[in-house]
Order: sequence, then C-alpha cells, then structure tokens
Amino acid sequence: MQLDHDVRPTRASKTPRRGAVTTTVLAVFAMALAAVGIGCGGGSGSSAGGSGGSGSGTGANGGGGGASACGPGTELCGDLCTNLQSDPSNCGACGTACATGEICTAGVCGLVCGGGSTKCGDACVNTDNDPANCGGCGNACAAGEVCSGGTCGLSCGGGTTKCGNACVNTDNDPAACGSCDTPCAPGEVCSNGACGLDCVGGTTKCGNVCVATDTDPANCGGCGNACLANEVCSGGTCTSVCGAPTTECNGVCVDTDNDPANCGACANACAAGEVCTQGACGVQCLGGTTICGMLCKDLQNDPANCGTCGTVCAAGQVCNAGVCGLTCGGGTTKCGNNCEDLQNDPANCGMCGTACPAGQVCNAGVCGLVCVGGTTKCGNACKNLQNDSANCGTCGTTCPAGQVCSAGVCGLVCGGGTTLCSGACKNLQNDASNCGACGTVCAAGQVCTAGVCGLVCGGGSTKCGNSCVSLQNDPANCGACGTVCGAGKACVGGTCQNLSINLFSGVATNITIASLSGWSQCYIDNYGNSATALTTIQAACTQAKMLLGCRVTGSGTLTVAAWAPRVDVLFDTGTGNVLHNANNVGWYYNNSWSWGFAPQGDTVNRNSCDTVASSIGGAGPDGDKRLCWHTSGGNISSGWRCGTTDSIFGATYERLVFQAP
Repeated sequence: MQLDHDVRPTRASKTPRRGAVTTTVLAVFAMALAAVGIGCGGGSGSSAGGSGGSGSGTGANGGGGGASACGPGTELCGDLCTNLQSDPSNCGACGTACATGEICTAGVCGLVCGGGSTKCGDACVNTDNDPANCGGCGNACAAGEVCSGGTCGLSCGGGTTKCGNACVNTDNDPAACGSCDTPCAPGEVCSNGACGLDCVGGTTKCGNVCVATDTDPANCGGCGNACLANEVCSGGTCTSVCGAPTTECNGVCVDTDNDPANCGACANACAAGEVCTQGACGVQCLGGTTICGMLCKDLQNDPANCGTCGTVCAAGQVCNAGVCGLTCGGGTTKCGNNCEDLQNDPANCGMCGTACPAGQVCNAGVCGLVCVGGTTKCGNACKNLQNDSANCGTCGTTCPAGQVCSAGVCGLVCGGGTTLCSGACKNLQNDASNCGACGTVCAAGQVCTAGVCGLVCGGGSTKCGNSCVSLQNDPANCGACGTVCGAGKACVGGTCQNLSINLFSGVATNITIASLSGWSQCYIDNYGNSATALTTIQAACTQAKMLLGCRVTGSGTLTVAAWAPRVDVLFDTGTGNVLHNANNVGWYYNNSWSWGFAPQGDTVNRNSCDTVASSIGGAGPDGDKRLCWHTSGGNISSGWRCGTTDSIFGATYERLVFQAP
C-alpha cells in the first residue's frame, strides 16, 4: 500500500498562479461602429440618410439623437467623447481651442509636451496607457486589447485595472474611482479609491484628481507646474535627473523597489495579483512591509496606510510608529507628511530634500561612499545587518514572512534580551523608538536608558547614537560603540565570544525550544503545506549543523527532534530502507520520496514514509522517536508523522528546521 496514492492530495487540483484572461467585446467598440454611420438626412431605415435637414432617424445609419456615456477619463463635448487633458479643440474645457501650432497637455495649450507626455500629431498623449498610441505614436492596440506599460495586451498590469480598453489607476481616477463604473460627482476628487471633496494620504487636489506633487511631472511641486519634455519631477522640483532612491521611467521618477508597474527595472510590470517588494514581483511582501491593495507598504510611516491598510492620516498629519500625529518622534523629522530619519535616508540626508548623488549613501546625516558606526552599505543605504529583516546578516538576505532578524540570523523569536516590535527585534532597554515597551517613542534629543526616556545615559550605560547601551553585553556595541559581534557570537564582558551550542546526542523527545542554545530556526511550515521546494529550505539553512523537529502548532516544545552535520541530514539514501547513521541517529532523505529519522539501530519501512510503530504498520519499537515528512518532485509534500501521531495532513502540527555553526 503506497501512502502517496492513498493520502496525498493530487497536484492536478492546484489552481494556477496566473489565470487565463477571457477576451470581451467592448461596448466602446460597438459605440464607435454606430458613430461611423450617423447621417445628415432624415431617413429612419438602414440607408445612409437623405439630403434633408438634421433628421431624427433611429435606424442603423440614421442620425439619431440618443446620448452615449463616455468612458473613463473622457467627457462629452457636444456629441463627441474627448479627453480634455489632451484634445487641442477642447483643451481643459469644452470649446477651448488651442491656437494654430499649439498642442494641449495637462489641459493647457502650449508649443511643447510636458509632464512625461509625448506629442502625437497635435495632441500630447501618455504612450504608457493610450491604446491609440501604445509605446509610440500611431501604434494602435487591436480590438479588445488594452495598453499597459506601453505594451498592448489582453490584461492590465502594474497595479492598474482594465476599464473599457484602457488601463486606469482606480485609486485616483475620478471617472473610475474604486471601480470602473464609479465616477465621482462634479467637484469631487478620487483619493485612495474613494470620492470626496479633499485629498488625503499625502496627495494634493489638482483639478478633480489627487496627485503626488513630489513625483508628478504634470504637477511638480504644485498644480499645473509641468516639467519640460527633457525634465523629470523629483522631490517636487523639475530637474534633469531623479534623486535617490528613485529612477527615471518614461519621464517619471519612480521607486523600482515597490512600484508594480516598474518592479526592479522600468516597464517590468508585475502580473495581476502580484506585488512589488524590494524590486521583485511576488505574492507576499517582505522586509517588514505589508500588502495594501497591490503595493507593499510600511505601516510604520506611510500616511496613506498608517498602522493598518487604508488608515489615512488627516491633512497636515504624519505617520510615525504606525500612529497619525502632528509631530515626529524617535529621532525622526517631518519631511512633507512623512517622518524620516535624516541620519540615514538618502533622499533626506541631514535635512529634508537633500538627496545623495547616485552611488552614495547617507550615514550620520552626511552623503558618502562608505558606512560607519557598525552599519553596512546595502544599495545606497546604510543598514544594520544585526536586526534588519530585509538585510539580515548580509545585504539582501530577507527573513521569511513572520520571522525577525536577531544578531544577524532570521528566526521566529528574538534572542539576547530583545523583543519583537513590528517585525524587528528591539532592545526595550535602550531603543529610543521602543523605550520600555513597543511603540513608546522618546522625544527629540532624548535617549532611552533602562527602559526610560531621558537626556543622559545612566546606570553604567553609554550613549551610542541616540541609544544608551551597555558596552559589556551589547552585541552591536561590544566594548565600544559600533563594535559588532558576528553571527554565532555574544558580547561577554565587552568581548565577542562564541556561543555555546546544545549538542545533544541521539533522538530527543519533548525538548523545549528555549533550551536549544546556539541554534537558530531557518524554516517552518505546517504538515498541510505542499508548495515549498527543498532547494529553498536548503538555501535558507546553510550552516554546518542541521536539526529537524516537529511540534503541536504554536507549542514551545518539540515533540521529537534530532540533529547531525548538514551533509549527513541531506545524504540521499534513495527510496529504500537502508539508513545513513550520524550522531546516533539513522537518517534517510530523497527529494521525491521522504525525509526523516529514527534511532540508530532501528529498522524502518518507507512506504513512502516510515510506517513502523504507526496506525498503519502496527506495533514496533521507538514510535515516539520517529519523524517522517513526505517529499515529491523536489518539493516538501503534505504529511506524515510526528512521533506516535501519524497521518497528519493539516495545520495542527508544524515542521521546523534549525541550524548552527
């Protein structure tokens, strides 16, 4: 009897990540066909119309007077649906015609196109989303296609939504606010997908659209202030280059770390349902950010998503530590309506709006090429590799969702006397942003010592930056400010020393996680998961020693656990019953059969998991010291046993992997 066939879920039932798109005949296309046949005569049949006056015929080609609704972004001028932002005959308002030789851009007549638009004929158009000029003048998309990111296709990407045959941003489009068929009333604007009289979340009302005047080339620094054709808008100023950390993409300064329309590189749009985090498209957010709509947001300082997605700070307020307020704390400064750390923000280095040149980083409020104070240059920012969940131990090493970075190692719990605060391990005794408790921010100029905000450091502590630390036991400031102990080391008496590792022998049962000194968790899932590649687990667990364990979900005690050198735990034994012995444990592993262990000297019956002393195999020795996980096609698969409990296919039990130097 094969357990694979009896109890494993089939792969065929899995839903594909990207769904098929069904092509729909658009109502706008049908309206266009009807408009072609409007005649001048008064016939009411299917003829082309007679030579009389303006008749009221209602046939297929008659000149009927029935009105038609205009699509998103257009308005009815007479009997024509047009875009008042780019139509030279109706520029800004119906009937306002531009002079000969002028074009219409952003609703204003002029001789050149600005604001990131392109001159096509006598109109300024956005070749990123214009289906008549997609990617270039005259490049019209086929019937049923839309233009997204300058490319014709059947679906919209980059956080936009297909409305008719156009890709629109339903967050700020007053003709399609929140959804394609929700226009705002006259005088209202669309902000964060809701119609209203005011703009929120750091945007400004320009006409009836809420825009970000920091980066909008059509409204740079203020409404109607359009940049020239060869300029971009960076920090609310028209300039020839984009300031850090933004990049110029088709005339607009964007952050390719989190822009779903330009993820990692210009025009690299994420697929529908994906988000952009740290320059890569994916289905979850990393580095302490949270998915809000189609974007990864930092709920600690985003005024449009403060504390929770969709929580918008009022006009004039900023978001600091996930709370809206009028002032910034914790050593940060109000820049616009964001709280920024002027000590390490390359876009606001030393003072608001001071952007470091390309290739430089901001350290201690000064732009430069190197990082000091125990920080490391990652991209163009100085990061603390000891507690940064987006750069844990090394630049770009991101902790999985739900884990934190402590002493340069990802894990589910914080060590060394630190506490989990908003996805990061913080020392509540000396952290000015979390003083005594998570979210308790010291006032400007104060430091945190012994969990209390104050102006000076006491109790034998030393001021390092704006924190009071003990140079005797702080691994980030061991013996002196900025002296960082490496992974696997602790600060003892002002000196970095190797941590002791709990190296028990054989198979352990009911062992507490707190007793696993020197071990750090590198992987966790539940017995119902079937989607993780084994190579992903191996890439996360690279140290010399590897420990496998299982537990009741959420328990602080492992039901059964064993460890050995990594090469022994991953030794391929094929699909048979011959075990590989190491550390008094019999190991077996194959990426398409099963992975587990039993006490050294015991026999196993892999079918495909070990059924000895189980509900299927009957009585046998050491049932409480056996662990087995299904594998299939290079992935870890659902099931099967944790000690004497077997046939586990759900989330009631968890699988854990630890590592040690």
